[in-house]
Amino acid sequence: MFLYHQSIAVRGRKQWIKEQKQIPIHCQSCGKQAKLCYDHDHTTEQHRGWICQQCNQGISLLGDNIQGLLNALHYLQHDTNNN
Repeated sequence: MFLYHQSIAVRGRKQWIKEQKQIPIHCQSCGKQAKLCYDHDHTTEQHRGWICQQCNQGISLLGDNIQGLLNALHYLQHDTNNN
């Protein structure tokens, strides 16, 4: 499964370059300047944007969905309120 999704990213990056579109230099998630990954929705395969490897992995590890991010946010808010 990972290799399938990786090939979508590789194909997407190649197509982007072929169409002479400019790849941003800053992550569209955190703003850090880095080499960026072609991010895509794993269900629809639609391009979402360009993000750094850390953001790409973080989003993936949280389930690649909004609920996973909200769960992490809730956890951090709860932890902050108890300190």
